[in-house]
Amino acid sequence: MEEIIELAAKQYEEILDDRNREDRKAAISLIGEYTAMTNREIGEQMGGVSYSAVSNWWSVWRKRWKRTGT
Repeated sequence: MEEIIELAAKQYEEILDDRNREDRKAAISLIGEYTAMTNREIGEQMGGVSYSAVSNWWSVWRKRWKRTGT
């Protein structure tokens, strides 16, 4: 998980501190895509994000990737 977070942002704290940053959303999506962690586990690791918020962001990013390729 930490390697994914490092790819999404230069500092782990940046992702955990700011809930509206794109890199935080990207990290949540990548962790969901490439690990076996549950949405609840991801949320706990990301500073207490609800499992439903994790699910929503993962869904948004998958749609974005399909539409734009980024």
